[in-house]
Amino acid sequence: MSFGGRQVLSGASLEVQAGETVAVLGPSGSGKTTLLSVCGLLLRADSGSVRIDGQEVTRMSQLRPGAIGWVLQQSNSFPRRTVLDNVALGSLAAGFSHAESQELSERALTDVGLSGRLHSEARELSGGELQRMCVARSIAARPKLILADEPTGGLDEENSRHVASLLRQVSSTGATVVVATHDLALAQACHRVVEMHKGRLQIEESQ
Repeated sequence: MSFGGRQVLSGASLEVQAGETVAVLGPSGSGKTTLLSVCGLLLRADSGSVRIDGQEVTRMSQLRPGAIGWVLQQSNSFPRRTVLDNVALGSLAAGFSHAESQELSERALTDVGLSGRLHSEARELSGGELQRMCVARSIAARPKLILADEPTGGLDEENSRHVASLLRQVSSTGATVVVATHDLALAQACHRVVEMHKGRLQIEESQ
């Protein structure tokens, strides 16, 4: 896959099992975000395919709404909406009813340790709390696949460990988690590490 004549991905092949967490480790510009974007159907590669549950998919409409959850370095929150509202928006978009969305969101926020912040406005949260809210939003709709792009960027060591633990915990429910990162501690918390360099997958290590 190339942009502006520059090869960004080259022969990248990655298979991840249900309930597995895989870290794609590499420096900025190595192709990690592009790989996640292809896996998440935000970009289409020049060749090759994406398979989820054995089914080749080329567009989001082939999957149920909310089948893929994203955790980004930026929380992309609505600052003046409550934490509960911010999380519920994801499951509402996935087709759950208002009552179901509220229940799923409260459960997800409890799982990430924010049960006491349900009715706080998002702008009142710390950086670590915002990132935990983002994790809660990604898991509330019960996705099969979670893609996390530099989820610990800008976080201190304690909050980075918390996010890593949460992602590993999510995988224990059967969700597949793929993390793009240059954070060695986060990578070591995953089941497997894949190193990426100049658009190529280099080394795989089981934890």
